[in-house]
Amino acid sequence: MGVPGAEDVPAGLSGVTAIAAGEFYSLALKSDGTVVAWGFSSPSQLDVPAGLSGVTAIAAGEVHSLALKSDGTVVAWGSDLFGESEVPAGLSGVTAIAARGYHSLALKSDGTVVAWGSDYNGESNVPAGLSGVTAIAAGEYHSLALKSDGTVVAWGENSFGGQTEVPAGLSGVTAIAGGWFHSLALKSDGTVVAWGYNGAGETNVPAGLSGVTAVAGGGADSLALKSDGTVVVWGDHKRGEMNVPAGLSRVRAIAAGAYHILALVESDTDLGLAGMPANITTNATSSSGAVVSYTPPTVLDEEPGATVFCDHPSGSTFPIGTTTATCTATDSDDTPSWVSQSFSVTVVGAAGQTTALISTVQSFNLPAGFANSLTVKLRGVQSDLATGASTDACDQLGAFINEGHAQSGKQLTISQTSKLVAAATQIQGVMGC
Repeated sequence: MGVPGAEDVPAGLSGVTAIAAGEFYSLALKSDGTVVAWGFSSPSQLDVPAGLSGVTAIAAGEVHSLALKSDGTVVAWGSDLFGESEVPAGLSGVTAIAARGYHSLALKSDGTVVAWGSDYNGESNVPAGLSGVTAIAAGEYHSLALKSDGTVVAWGENSFGGQTEVPAGLSGVTAIAGGWFHSLALKSDGTVVAWGYNGAGETNVPAGLSGVTAVAGGGADSLALKSDGTVVVWGDHKRGEMNVPAGLSRVRAIAAGAYHILALVESDTDLGLAGMPANITTNATSSSGAVVSYTPPTVLDEEPGATVFCDHPSGSTFPIGTTTATCTATDSDDTPSWVSQSFSVTVVGAAGQTTALISTVQSFNLPAGFANSLTVKLRGVQSDLATGASTDACDQLGAFINEGHAQSGKQLTISQTSKLVAAATQIQGVMGC
């Protein structure tokens, strides 16, 4: 949102755990501890040092970049006009970093702050005795520290509206951020306090804003991440900073450059299918197979827009034999963007149906001679099918049907006759008799 290049996220970028925004460029920290940079490079803030790994946090200044490593050391690259990339020798035990303009900040595990780079406006002049710090933030020409008691300390440039004049009585703060000439504080009750220069409305916190979990300061704009994963922006709009993409949600981190905004969006991974059909077995009704109907599965997704497609739709004709039917749910917003499940449809042909018909005859407990006569004919059908003598098989089925009719109401009940004749007639249809 705002600056060509800086907002052109590299295609395929994934596995991102943190983001940072510089003047006209962006940084992303990946889960493997490596850093990706994109946007406008002047002079070299995009030139991530070869082999840099084990990174746990990143920060972006005007035209310089910082990376905090898992061993508590800091790596810097890019502009060094005011020494902003000259990490103090021996600096270690660092737990957090911040950068803006031409200065850099590091928070140490003992709760103290180290600053380097430009100090033209006192932004690197850490107040004597400052301790108990739990978080840090950098404005363009000023710096902020959050103390363990929920209070805020600020130092540096103060001639543009009092960005270092922390509101009297401010407490219960859980996070801080700095813009060009303004400052932000997130309170434990989810509300936001802003102070400093207000030339573009950057300190006009929207009325009723609550449920905020993170804040960030842009050039002359401010933004808040809400607990529902949405983003609220206020202030400058010269380059579209307030054009939050329609439908943006599931955001878990935000960052603001001078004229652009980044949002780290949690992957939508809930795509699934419910009510998949069980495996189906049915008899063929013609040489083409059988028309099989089933209830398609439904899509599982917390957001609308997902679709379901089955490669063999309900009502399709399935051929004789076993076919695997696959249903796929698709939603471009999810990761992965598709999920598939399968079931099998087995269509029993003439031979299989003949075997079943023999079992049916045997289940009727008919007189031995009569049962044997019917069974011999059906076994003849099986033999003819095995050798490809389809005409002979059709004749055998015809003889079976005729004998069934002849014995209806005699050695066969009418119901038994109906069942045997229907089954044999269906087999004839499958064979094309």
